[in-house]
Amino acid sequence: MHYRIVEPTDPDAARVLRDTLAWLGNDREMQRDRERLEKVCCAPQLPVNIQSAPRPISLVAAEA
Repeated sequence: MHYRIVEPTDPDAARVLRDTLAWLGNDREMQRDRERLEKVCCAPQLPVNIQSAPRPISLVAAEA
């Protein structure tokens, strides 16, 4: 299952979402978590416990 964030049509709600995403993007702990996720997801050889898990569509398309 894959999720996507859609910016709300309400300007105030959209601003809150943008500000929150910017805050998370600048958070060092969140950056480390994302780096670890990318390292595992993009690795040529996946760890044994997730080798049979479905890969994100963007990665599958990039590999084709």
